This record gives sequence, C-alpha cells and structure tokens, in this order.
Amino acid sequence: MFRALRRTELPPLIEARGRTIAGRYRRLTPWQFLLVYTAFTAAAFQAPTFAFAFQSLDVDAFDGWRTLATLAVLLALLMHLLVGLPLLLSRRLAKLIAVLLLPANALASYFAHHYGVMLSAGMMGNVFQTNVQEAAALFEPLMLGWLVVFAVLPGWWIWQLRWRPDRPLGRCGVWAIGLVAAGVFLYLNASSWLWLDQHLSRLGAMTPPWSYLVNGSRFLWREHAASEPRTLLPDLAAPEAAAGPAAGMPGDPGGVRQAVVLVIGESARAASFSLYGYGRPTNPALSRAPLLVLPARACATHTTAALACMLSARGRRVASHPPEETLPGYLHRHGVDVEWRTNNFGEPPMQVGRRLAKADLLGACDRGEFSGADDAALCRRPRDGAFDDALLLGLAQRIEASASRRVLIVLHQAGSHGPAYHEKYPADPTNFTPACASSMPSRCSPEALVNAYDNSIRHTDRLLAEAIGRLRRLGGWGVTLIYVSDHGESLGEAGLYLHGAPVALAPDVQLEIPFLIWRSQADVMSAGPRMLPGEYSHDHVFHTVLGALGLRSGAYRAESDALRHAH
Repeated sequence: MFRALRRTELPPLIEARGRTIAGRYRRLTPWQFLLVYTAFTAAAFQAPTFAFAFQSLDVDAFDGWRTLATLAVLLALLMHLLVGLPLLLSRRLAKLIAVLLLPANALASYFAHHYGVMLSAGMMGNVFQTNVQEAAALFEPLMLGWLVVFAVLPGWWIWQLRWRPDRPLGRCGVWAIGLVAAGVFLYLNASSWLWLDQHLSRLGAMTPPWSYLVNGSRFLWREHAASEPRTLLPDLAAPEAAAGPAAGMPGDPGGVRQAVVLVIGESARAASFSLYGYGRPTNPALSRAPLLVLPARACATHTTAALACMLSARGRRVASHPPEETLPGYLHRHGVDVEWRTNNFGEPPMQVGRRLAKADLLGACDRGEFSGADDAALCRRPRDGAFDDALLLGLAQRIEASASRRVLIVLHQAGSHGPAYHEKYPADPTNFTPACASSMPSRCSPEALVNAYDNSIRHTDRLLAEAIGRLRRLGGWGVTLIYVSDHGESLGEAGLYLHGAPVALAPDVQLEIPFLIWRSQADVMSAGPRMLPGEYSHDHVFHTVLGALGLRSGAYRAESDALRHAH
C-alpha cells in the first residue's frame, strides 16, 4: 500500500509543489517586485553605506538605531521614486530601468569593495575622462565574475519575471501609501536628519545608484558651465607681439629671454618624496639639485578640477564664478609662445600655440626631427618603453628656436597614476622590490604596493633631473622649471586606494603634494634643496608662472607668487 502510494501519489504532489515554488518567484505583483529589488540593492550594493553608519552611530543607544532606520527608510523612499514611479506608467519601463541600474551598481560596488573608491563628483570626472588604456588596466577576471553575480544573473531574473495581474488604481494607491508612510516616518524622526546632513557628502558618494547618478550629473553640469565663453583677464602690463625678439619687458633682468617649463605631475604625494622627509630614497637625483621645496596642498583630489584650479587666476574659487580664460590661453593671447605636451587627460579647454600628445612626439622621432644625442637614445626605445620621458624630446631645442621673448611649455605627466603603478616606470636594478605587478591592490602585499608606487616616484625624480640637465645648457635664457602634482594618492591607508575622495573627507595623503621650483638664474637658489616656510597650494601656480616670466597684470597677485617668498 505504501509502496503504491509512493509511486502514484508522491510524484504529482512534488511536481505541483515545484510548480508553485517556481511560479511564486517568477510571478510577482509590481510592489512585491519593488520590495525585492530594494532589498537586493541594499544588501548587494549599499552594504558599505550601512557599515559606515553602523560604525559612526552609537548603536547601543536608541537614537543610533533610529538614525539607522531613518537612513534605511530614506534609501527605500528614493528607490520607491526611481523605480516605483515608472511602475505606475509602464511595468516594462520599470523593468528596463531596474536592469540597466544593475551593471552600474555592480561596478560601483566592485571599486568600493576592492579600492575603497567613493563616487564623488570629482571621481565621476575621473570616470568620464578615463581613456581605453586606463580602463583596460583596471580589468581583472574577478570584475567579470562580479558583474555576472550581481548584474547578469539578477538582470536575467528580472527580464524573465512575469507580473501578477493587478488593478492600475490599486497600484497607484499602494504607491501613494508607501510614499506617505515613508514621509511621515522621516518627519517624525527629524532629529536624525542632523547626522544625515553632517555626513551627506560621504553618504552621497558611497551609495549607488545615487552616487553616480547625482554626482555624475553634478560633474556634467560643471563641465557645461565651464564650456561657456570665458571672460578675458585684464591685459598684461606690456604684451608683446608674437613675432621676433623685442626690447626687454618690465621684469626682464637685463633683457634676458624667459622660459617656464611647468611639469604637472599625476597622483604624486608629498608623503612619498624624500625631499619632504620620507624615509626611503625616492629622490636621489633631485636631492642634489638646487631646488625650492614648497609644502603644498592640492585644491582637489581629481585631475580635472585640480588643473582647472592651478591654471586659473582665481585658484580654488574657479568653480564659483563665471569661467575665465586659463593661464596658457591668457599668455597665448598676449604673444607668449605656449606649447602643451601631454601623456594624460583632463585638461580644460584652452587656446595654445601647439598641443602635442605623447604619440605626436614619438611620431616626430620616426620622422627624424630630433637630432640631439639624448633624444636619439630616447627615440631608439620601444614605444611602450618611452613612458613620460617622451615629453622631454627636443625640449631645449624647442625653446632655443622660439621667436618669442617668452615661452611656456607645459608637460602633463602620466606620473604615478594607479592602480597599475608598475606600468609607469622602466625596469632598473635600483628599483624597490618586490613590486606589485597587478592592478588590483588586494592581490599584493602592502609592501609590494608601496614599492611599485615608490618606483614610479623615483622615475619622476629621474625625469625632472633630466629636464633640469637639458635646460641648464640653454644659453641666453632665464629658465624656470616648476613641478607640481595634481593631487596625492592613497595606498591602502584607512582602507582607501587611489584618489578622488571628497575634499572635505580626503586624507592628507590625497591632498599634500610636491611643489618644486628650479631656476637657472641664481637669484633665489641655493646649493641644494631648500624648504620654504609657509603654506602653498595650487592657488600659487598661476601667479608664480607670471612672476617667473616677468609679467604683470590686474590678475596677478604678488602674495601668491611663490618666487617672491624665496628672497
């Protein structure tokens, strides 16, 4: 009897139960789906947000739990609007939005988990400006697996989902009830808003999808505002014509022609420069050079904002005013010979005499345009072995050949851009070992990661020493080399990597930068490196370049000219 029952009755029961379970998870009402999607988003992508709140709040007290609940309700309310509102209009549209958010959320959580990256407006600028080579350097098989687990599989489930029948009026009623209930809860817990307001910048940068949706929009809006016609700065005191050497201008000592080479570093932090007291010999060449060493802080933690700041007469106030012309464009308009050489990105719109990418300079190698012995040796290197050194090709000859009395050449490095630090310097027996050879810091020991980064700093040291050696041989010119990094870098301190943290929250290693000056004229130089007293920043770059070129205008601020502090 039992044997017969097992054969005839149990299989149909099990089959029916299986169909019921499968149907339960593949057929949901719109609001059941919204509840499941919101819970999945919180668990899979917003866990760092809740972890931060849990650590910051006093969870032993009732107020701590109430604030935590307020945060959860707020995030649920935002998802109620982002996905729930389209559900009222079109369930297919809501599905599409939910599926499209998954890969973006997955990537945001991947970089937050493995690099400690927060998607502030500045970091979104880095995302929009990243080129193919840099994106490829970040790819790891683990990233693909992360996308499959957190984007592809959930997206497939959503796309296969079938809706249970419901009434449009009832759908609107449930949406309105959820909206009112969340609003009432937030109102009754208004005392929790203070904590949310205090940490709004951090919460907004670490909580997908709002991190990239809101901060991405903020960055694009700033870019749009920056692309508007730029206000012209006051005319220089004695603008010169571009053609031919003319009489000496005010500030020209003895009528000597003036050249400035502005080297903009990438992700170099002062904490890793031995010139600033670092215990490792990362500046063996520059430590013997006559330099002015300035303690400085960046005005931003990402390239785009940092360049806009240092090339503006307003410095860190550049974003709070209508856009003005940049330093290179300003000088170019007044007849200064301006050339921009780049192995990077993120430069603001500007008018210059000539713009050369690294590939353009290496192409000139192929055409035999560089005749010096140093250039010939560099041109013989494999293309992937040129690194930032290509920016030095024909540098001294370029200045000598200029018909202008004043020259500005900007060299924009790739420098120490991470996380693939090992790709920013050549093999050398003096390199620190073992060096991390992965673009994923978690796969390397802290020692290996620091070694790779320090090797990139040593390469910048060699590059700057080589540039000084070339410029020192120029006769008849007063030459100033200024090196300043765009921002610093985190190497795992406090769980953070790379850069781009909001300035208000950024650690010192992302803000404290090297700022070095070398001059061929001995007016302010000593036998070796000399640390200047005081505090400096990107705000000083614009005015120091004008001062080095012997130029003055209504835009020039003497108190922001670092060279005036060196006497």
